[in-house]
Amino acid sequence: MSEEQIRRLIADIAADREHGASWLARRALTVVDQCAQGSTAHAPADLLQEIATCADALIKARPGMAPLRFWMEWLLRDLGSAAENATTLDDLRSAISTLVASLIAESEREARAAVENAVARLPADGVIFTASLSQTIVDALTLAQRTGKLRGVLAAESVDPSGHRYGNDLASALRPSGVAVEVVPDHAIATRVADATRVWLGADSVLADGSVLNGTPSLTLAVAAKQAGRPVAIVCESAKIDRWTSPGAVVVPPGFDRIPADLIDVVITDAGAWEPARARSGADRLSGEARTADEETSSKPSAVPALTSSIPDPRPLPPDPAVLVARIAERLIERKETVAVAESSAGGRVCDLLTDRAGSSAWFAGGMIAYSNASKQQVAGISAEDLSSFGAVSDETALALAEGARHLFGTAWGIGETGIAGPQTGRRSSKPAGLTYVAVVGPGNIRRAVEVNSGSGERAENKQAFAIAALQLLAEELERTA
Repeated sequence: MSEEQIRRLIADIAADREHGASWLARRALTVVDQCAQGSTAHAPADLLQEIATCADALIKARPGMAPLRFWMEWLLRDLGSAAENATTLDDLRSAISTLVASLIAESEREARAAVENAVARLPADGVIFTASLSQTIVDALTLAQRTGKLRGVLAAESVDPSGHRYGNDLASALRPSGVAVEVVPDHAIATRVADATRVWLGADSVLADGSVLNGTPSLTLAVAAKQAGRPVAIVCESAKIDRWTSPGAVVVPPGFDRIPADLIDVVITDAGAWEPARARSGADRLSGEARTADEETSSKPSAVPALTSSIPDPRPLPPDPAVLVARIAERLIERKETVAVAESSAGGRVCDLLTDRAGSSAWFAGGMIAYSNASKQQVAGISAEDLSSFGAVSDETALALAEGARHLFGTAWGIGETGIAGPQTGRRSSKPAGLTYVAVVGPGNIRRAVEVNSGSGERAENKQAFAIAALQLLAEELERTA
């Protein structure tokens, strides 16, 4: 690929007003890979310089788009270690392709986690008002519909200067999922916001003072929601937090709004949720410290910078069990497969959560509580000697329980769980309360076990955490092997 072709690809990203920031960031990563594969460099060092120059140009193409810069800097940070193991240009090109693919996958994982966290916080029978044609918002609304939490959607018409109506695009994107969408004229936002239970907005960037850049008419909707007493949530990946720019130096691009922190109740990311107003007090010290994109961006690989504001560490949100079960049910039904469970310290909580979903008999065959060591031997076929050697709380035992459940019920998939629910007080074991091993076995010799430590000594809390960990592992394996 010629330099002119690469320049055109970068220009396309600069001019794109159709796609969201996350999509454009992933597109920028593919452009870097195309640059590497089409390079005519004669030495690895020359290719590395070309990649750094390409990444720098992509950052400058959309300087206000935090996720694009975040993933470019992550790529440059990891490029050095990838280059160390490459002895030829072909090796280096292959390493760059592998790195780009892993970063795109991580970006998609973060977006999916943000969606799940948003739906976990959504009460049942919700009506969402949005002004975002954001893939993250589309996916969150789709998942809310799938899990039975969504009653309807109000979408701001979002007319741009050319007359394009993004609200209609959102309705079209949600139509295949069966989401009921009413497109609301922009002039009627204030009169209709009371019909919603809450507002969801996406973000191009979350600034250090807790304010958010997003497409028009996000500000109008946020103001109306505040006046009507409706909570406003920003749903986005943590990659959208701007780690570089002083809030006082931000220039709002045409077609975008800046939503002040005091209009936003919560920012929900892949890592958890935080209240943007808590970030404001420390943001003033950044005023006047902004550097221009030219000054901030180096063509040399560098580490991703730490947060330079008082944005707090997000509070982790446990996955919503109903969301996990919906993911499991969807994949098992698609594959025409079933699952069975053998659990110990969760005490039947895994089976309980699976059967909370109506119609679970189509894909859930059954389960058991193998609580004592004797029952573990009977279910899993573990000898007393092996159980003594591995320990009842071990990945080997969890895998054996999963295989035992799978064999007993004749299913494609098996879940195993064994741990220590607690309480911690009075225990003599060297293993702490809150420790469990969850395992999944499945078709094609899939065998995966994970150690989980809740850090809690509370019995009920641990049993729930163990069950959620088991569901999460199964959901991940079903999606990974789809």
